[in-house]
Amino acid sequence: TDVIQGLVLLLGITILFARAYILPDGLHTQTPIVAKIRPEAVAVPDLQHRMMWVSSCVLFCSYPFYPHLMQRFFAAKGPRDLKLALSFLCIEPYVRLLGPISLGILAIARWPTLPEGTTSDQVLSLVLGDFMVHGSIFMQGFVSLLVAAMLAAMMSTMDS
Repeated sequence: TDVIQGLVLLLGITILFARAYILPDGLHTQTPIVAKIRPEAVAVPDLQHRMMWVSSCVLFCSYPFYPHLMQRFFAAKGPRDLKLALSFLCIEPYVRLLGPISLGILAIARWPTLPEGTTSDQVLSLVLGDFMVHGSIFMQGFVSLLVAAMLAAMMSTMDS
């Protein structure tokens, strides 16, 4: 069941990412709006912030946050498997974060100031609610499936 939950969540992130790039009101139309609303969000970072990004990209700084990937290193049967695991470790965080970052950009353009009583960690709920109200039947089904997968993942985690 964990594999199925993971696949459904991965499918959900993929659909969010595709929605952000493919639909007519995708990122290509939202980024100029974000630049007007919050210019610091699209500005080139200063040296201090660039160094922070570089340090987070260095392998030895990022691997402690992925204990499940560390097990792949220990389970490597040979140098080829170890190189594959290390390659995956370097790429995985960036691929995994494409959906949430795209979702954040869409949310900034849609809600320049968050509704009263809403914090930034509730943006996913806002966007999914917007999909339910203004989306097609496919998006409504997708939201239902994604919420069910998130609840199942939480229940599985609590059960472990």
